[in-house]
Amino acid sequence: TKLCAALVAGALSKSFRDLLLYPLDTLKTQAQVPGAAGFKEFNFRAAYAGIAPVLLLSLPAGASYFGTTELIEMALASPAPYMTDWFFVTSIPHSLVAGAGASVISWAVRTPAEVLKSRAQAFGTSPWQEAKRL
Repeated sequence: TKLCAALVAGALSKSFRDLLLYPLDTLKTQAQVPGAAGFKEFNFRAAYAGIAPVLLLSLPAGASYFGTTELIEMALASPAPYMTDWFFVTSIPHSLVAGAGASVISWAVRTPAEVLKSRAQAFGTSPWQEAKRL
């Protein structure tokens, strides 16, 4: 079905995106945090420090975003009979509402991993040790 395709596509695309862009995010985080490991110690291991929880939650976060978007757009697909204005009948407002609702759901799933990721990137600690401290 269309919903299943959206769930799979969302999970895979989010995970692939995180895997590719994670080193850039690590550099950004280290540049922003005083006392972080810094660029001198930047290597492959440092570039991917803390990626495990991010990848574990990328699957459900991506799936929840695309799945929620699809569900909201399906719910809004048939406008009420009194809505004859072109703007309300088109998919523009539906996409805006669906994207906003899906972002809320996705970030609720993803926020714990982002906290662990930022700490691991900035200070080189294990994300699993940070999870125990929370």
